[in-house]
Amino acid sequence: MWSTACVETIVATFGEESSHINTFIGQIRVIFSQGHGYDHYAEKRDAERIQRRFGVLQTLIEQIDLEIGLKRPQ
Repeated sequence: MWSTACVETIVATFGEESSHINTFIGQIRVIFSQGHGYDHYAEKRDAERIQRRFGVLQTLIEQIDLEIGLKRPQ
């Protein structure tokens, strides 16, 4: 749900054709578990993915803050 809400916010802010969407989502990987299910490796990958996405969001917020600052009358 969090990722979906973030993508919707990115689309609403930057538009559907924004490259920020792909930056946020990242590279799609298909990993076969071979019956092992969700293990500590999968948990580590998910944690790393969330950290990377959080970093992307921080960068986008900084970009928005910069643009607002440039548009604000002095």
